[in-house]
Amino acid sequence: MRHVYEPLMTAVKEWVSKHLYNRKYPSALWKTSRHFEREVRETLLGGYLGREYAKYFQGKNKAELEELTQSFKIGNCKIRENMNRVLITTAAVTK
Repeated sequence: MRHVYEPLMTAVKEWVSKHLYNRKYPSALWKTSRHFEREVRETLLGGYLGREYAKYFQGKNKAELEELTQSFKIGNCKIRENMNRVLITTAAVTK
């Protein structure tokens, strides 16, 4: 995908003043180009994948949909200790 993103990122760097590059997401870990790539990819894929994922819910009644939503309740979430360690470490680095 580099051949797609590089010309776009070059144009963004021409259009946006350098002092604004990390204004939206001030992080030493992710550069402006990384945020740009992520937003472009998520926007483009979201338009397609949103419709694809919606198919999984077609034909479900209210009770079935309610059952599916239960998996998103905090009490039903699995604690991922390794992920928590990574997030805590990253948060400490970016302060």
